[in-house]
Amino acid sequence: MDKVFEDLVKFRKSKGKDLRESSLKLYKRNFNKIIKLLKDDNYKFESLDLFKDYKLVFEKIKDLSLTAKKSIIVSIMVVLLEKEEYKELKTIYYNYKSGLEKELKIKYKEQHKTEKESKNWLSLQKLKKIVRRYKSDFIDLNKIIKENLKKKIKITIKGEEDENILKINKNQEKIIMYYLITQLYIGDSEFHPPRRNIYATFNIVSKDVYTTLENKKKLNLLIIENKKKKRFQFANYKTSSHYEEELIVNLSKKMNKVINDVMPYLLLYNNNEYNSKWYKTSYNIPLIRYVNNQEKATTNDMTKMIKNIFKFTGYNITVNSIRKIVITDFYKKVRTKEEKEKFALLCGHSYMTGENIYNKMCN
Repeated sequence: MDKVFEDLVKFRKSKGKDLRESSLKLYKRNFNKIIKLLKDDNYKFESLDLFKDYKLVFEKIKDLSLTAKKSIIVSIMVVLLEKEEYKELKTIYYNYKSGLEKELKIKYKEQHKTEKESKNWLSLQKLKKIVRRYKSDFIDLNKIIKENLKKKIKITIKGEEDENILKINKNQEKIIMYYLITQLYIGDSEFHPPRRNIYATFNIVSKDVYTTLENKKKLNLLIIENKKKKRFQFANYKTSSHYEEELIVNLSKKMNKVINDVMPYLLLYNNNEYNSKWYKTSYNIPLIRYVNNQEKATTNDMTKMIKNIFKFTGYNITVNSIRKIVITDFYKKVRTKEEKEKFALLCGHSYMTGENIYNKMCN
């Protein structure tokens, strides 16, 4: 089975296209899923000929959701590549996928929340109230830290604590990270609408470090010019292949303050010492840390943290549901096409995707 995906990676490279790790994982996951549906857990995959019985494939996935069906069919089509022996078979799968897409379009046009979405739907106003709660927690913690600094107490995040050292504990780490995450996704949703899990891939770099980076135009970065001027560089994300250049988003005044708030704490992981003059130093550090191991968060870590942040509400809030809630709220007002396109660009998708998929009519 490994050879199937090795061939896929080589094929993409021969076409001058990179295959993102997230896409590769999705293809592998769907590949394993359909094989288990067709055979069993003990089956040893030998050949793509397994998919020649397309009627059996269609039968096995008939009870899955439309999006799950489409995802599996796309994964099969991808691994079939452009091999002549599978040309007709791929056309059959393509036609089946087209039928699914037509059904999805009809479903999306209705734009009503599913039963699951309705069950876990919070208004944007309620989400912002939760964001303010985490901000308040951070303000309280920050006040304690500042008071200790005035007493010449050293602030650390690693090592032992004594009368001259205050070590930030796991709960306090969560306060810092949850404040940052909620602000990134909801804190200033008009100027910084929620992206997917992409913030887990970001590093924060000082201006001098940025100039030295190789392939810097292909990296997801938060570039800090100074205390008042910063910008996000979105270069590697799900729909980035649709654009010729990286997307640059200057931080709003509100988001700029958030980053200024957390920077001394994020730098603690590297130098283990609180530095109020952090903006005068050089750095290349993760934007998001996973508190459990203090390492740079993965996209899966981000998923877990978002769920934990809202767990106390009793609602299953995910990155995807946050996007739907924010975008639905955006469409409550009459918008021009230009406004829709600009907002969609900041969200990382087309305005038609935002309007027809993420926007949900109230019901």
